[in-house]
Amino acid sequence: MHCLPRFFLVLCIFADIIHAQPLDKITVVCNNFHPYYYEENGQIKGRSYDIAKSVLDKAGIIGEYKVMPWKRVYTMGKNNPDVMIACIGRLPQREDIFQWIGPTSIGDEINFYKLKSRSISIQSLDDLRQYKTAVLRGSHMHDFLVTKALEDHIYEVADIDLSFHLLLNGRIDLILLHEKWIRNYTTKKTLKEGHFEQAFHGYKVRSYLALGNDAPEELVIRLNEAYQFLKREGQLTFH
Repeated sequence: MHCLPRFFLVLCIFADIIHAQPLDKITVVCNNFHPYYYEENGQIKGRSYDIAKSVLDKAGIIGEYKVMPWKRVYTMGKNNPDVMIACIGRLPQREDIFQWIGPTSIGDEINFYKLKSRSISIQSLDDLRQYKTAVLRGSHMHDFLVTKALEDHIYEVADIDLSFHLLLNGRIDLILLHEKWIRNYTTKKTLKEGHFEQAFHGYKVRSYLALGNDAPEELVIRLNEAYQFLKREGQLTFH
C-alpha cells in the first residue's frame, strides 16, 4: 500500500527531469512571406528560413519547418514552448510577449499603397479615415492601425494576395504592406512597373527569430549562443 505514493513520486520527479531538459527538436513557422520565408514546389525557402536553419543546425536542434496563415503562426509561437517564429516584426507592443533570438533582416519600410490610377491624397493619418485599408489579420500592420484608432477603417484578410485582389477590383482603397511585397506581387502577376504607388509612409520594422515566453530557458540560451556565434563569424546575411 505504501508503494503506490512512492511510485507516483518517482513518476513526478522523472517528468520534471524530462521537462527541464533542453528540447532537441522544435517546429519553425511563418506565413508565406516572400522573399523571407515561403514555399515553392514543395520546398520551404527564403532568407529567414536560411538563417533559422543555420542557427538550429549550429545549436544541434532539429527543425520541422512549416508555412501557415499568420494568425496561426502568431498564436502557436506565443503559446507553444517548442515553436519558433522565423520572421516576426519586433515592435514595442510585442517586446514582453516573446523571447528574441536575433534579426533576420536589416529592416523593412511599411507603407500605404494605392492603385496609380486612383486619385487619393493622404497628408496625415487623419486622412486615412476617409478610406478602407486592407491588412493581414493579426499582423503588426493591423496592430499599427488599431493603435492609431483606425480600427473602423480596416479590412482584415487572411492572405496577402487577397488584399491585392480587393485593391485591383476596387473593393478597398489602400493596402498597408512591406515594400518588398509590392515588387514581388508585380513580378509574379507580370503587372506593369508602377501599377501601384505609395500613398503614405507608415513605419519601419525589423524581423526577428523569436519564441514565446514558455520556451525553456536552456533552449533559448542554445539558440542565442548559436545565433551570436554565426553573427561573429560573418555567416549571417541580412537584406
